[in-house]
Amino acid sequence: MQLDDLNSRFRPSIITYSPIGLNYRVSVDSKTKFDRFDLSALMSSNVLDDELWIEQEIRLRIEATKLFATYRHDFEALEYRLLGRSSDPRVSEERFAAIERKLFNHMKLNFPTPAANVGTTVRYTSPKGEKTYARRLEWDFDQLRQGLAAAQDT
Repeated sequence: MQLDDLNSRFRPSIITYSPIGLNYRVSVDSKTKFDRFDLSALMSSNVLDDELWIEQEIRLRIEATKLFATYRHDFEALEYRLLGRSSDPRVSEERFAAIERKLFNHMKLNFPTPAANVGTTVRYTSPKGEKTYARRLEWDFDQLRQGLAAAQDT
């Protein structure tokens, strides 16, 4: 079947990678430092420390999504050519087409959604340990791409 051939050609390259996951933490020794702490600056600095690895991981995920666009184009061309018509008068053309399309789409490869969860946390605990404060900044995939680009520009 042509769809099986198409899927076998693209399946090895259209990979849904696991999310990029990084977690940075810092503790400060006073409430004033905690209140004034710049999480964005620390996040940018930490991302730059892992810059090459992050760039490679982003590139892998972007390449998979670009390749999926080619796959989708080929898939839709096959769908247009291969979906048949029923010669049975008991089945309407619309119903037959809907069933065929559903079966055909069931075999379609999944979109490789790029994902990331990168976080930075600042924490302060009072000297007696009675109070603990924490703030967190998290970036998803698009924010990571934008944040890395912005950090590289500075």
